[in-house]
Amino acid sequence: NELESEIGFEISFPKCSGSFGLLVDDKLITNESLRHIYSCKRIKSIESLRNKGSIKILEIGAGYGGLCYYLSKSDYFDIAKYDIIDLPIINTFQYYFLNKNLKNEINFYEDNKESVGVTIYPNTYLKNLKQDYDLIINHDSFPEMPIDAVVDYVQFAGTCSGGILHSFNHECNAYDRHDTTKQTDIKKIFLNNDSLELIQRERSWVREGYVEEIYKSK
Repeated sequence: NELESEIGFEISFPKCSGSFGLLVDDKLITNESLRHIYSCKRIKSIESLRNKGSIKILEIGAGYGGLCYYLSKSDYFDIAKYDIIDLPIINTFQYYFLNKNLKNEINFYEDNKESVGVTIYPNTYLKNLKQDYDLIINHDSFPEMPIDAVVDYVQFAGTCSGGILHSFNHECNAYDRHDTTKQTDIKKIFLNNDSLELIQRERSWVREGYVEEIYKSK
């Protein structure tokens, strides 16, 4: 249809894992799928990634793998590798969803093995990752992490020479779901980091309280 022609890839969300939403011309449209498609378009518009050739991507806190699914289908980039790092229990969800719905090779990490396709790592493996990523993504999870974890991830991004960090997170400084602990102030962490240069920062017009930011390692 016209929308898919404009976007450049099929927008229907996989009918699996209890997914639900609206059926439009027999295509399943969910709240999450629209968010991920929007993010794909925003990432595509990052000027320094254009005409870069093959790129290496690291997504931090990828949820069930929705953004990885759509970016991999989009053909916006020639993706040399797409790595995901997250909590081990979430790794299992990512493997199930991506292995079921993508044609790419999906792997759990193994020591001394070069990652190909999509490789899924536990969060404890961060210090063992190669510092060679062109694009590092974090959407919807930095505020939920402990401060030390966010600091480690941001510092890692700063070590990837010429790498881009795309952050799409809220800054409402809300309390957690138990209303006991205030969520992490990621703006403060970015301001205190001297290895990343802020390239672009703007309020999201589609998600109230959210900010889209682009950083580049110095």
